[in-house]
Amino acid sequence: MSRSTSTTRHDLLQSAGKIILEQGSSSLTLDSVAQAAGVSKGGLLYHFPNKQALVEALCDHLLSDFDHDLEQRIAADPNQDSGTWLRAFVRATFDPDQPHLDNSMAILAALATDPGLLEPVRRRFQHWQDRLETTTDPTTSTIIRLAADGLWFADLLGFHVLTDHRRATVRDALIHLTEA
Repeated sequence: MSRSTSTTRHDLLQSAGKIILEQGSSSLTLDSVAQAAGVSKGGLLYHFPNKQALVEALCDHLLSDFDHDLEQRIAADPNQDSGTWLRAFVRATFDPDQPHLDNSMAILAALATDPGLLEPVRRRFQHWQDRLETTTDPTTSTIIRLAADGLWFADLLGFHVLTDHRRATVRDALIHLTEA
């Protein structure tokens, strides 16, 4: 039985991310991704005509997953107010059980091969900033987002300066600021 087109595409993206995480971005080739996903190179080329298209799709896939996580957290928030989106952003960023950090490392490694691919990432961050600008206090909301981003970058770069306890208290303090 053959795989569906969406399953194959998903498997290719998962394989590309795994290769970057485990072997580094220099090991990301169309052949290595096809082999890891168990498809022919022609099957990979059907979905992604070149490496740049694959990396772009990987970035979009990972950012879309983060947005999907945000939407789930928004829906689950019992306090539907102007701080709901920002609380979801903080919780998603601080949640150690989410794969965002590993996924982010894959994005960063892939983008290092072609900095021009940063444009979609910039647009997504601008979208997030635009969304929080609609809150009752855009300045405080921006400070909260930048603090969450700072933690994300510190984790991404291996600057583990926070104990688990401090991480939790910082998260709680940022969330409290969204409720003020």
